[in-house]
Amino acid sequence: MSDTPLHRFLGGSPGSVVFRLLVISLIVGAAMVFFNLTPKDLVESVRHLVESVLGSGIESVRSLLLYVLYGAMVVVPIFLVVRILKALRRS
Repeated sequence: MSDTPLHRFLGGSPGSVVFRLLVISLIVGAAMVFFNLTPKDLVESVRHLVESVLGSGIESVRSLLLYVLYGAMVVVPIFLVVRILKALRRS
């Protein structure tokens, strides 16, 4: 595998990156359908969050930290599993 700037930027060959993005998009899309979410809902949620932060001060900061903690409860374990799986594949 050549180490071209494009490969370094994408993190692999363009074909494999496109395939991985398609698979991840399928999974995220299925989850969004399962939870009855649309991109518009997500944008509205972010807009509401920003308005809330700007509008209500300390309570909004508390809510923001709560959102970060909730997100971290999902993201950190997934991150750790992915890193562990990568480490196991290397050895």
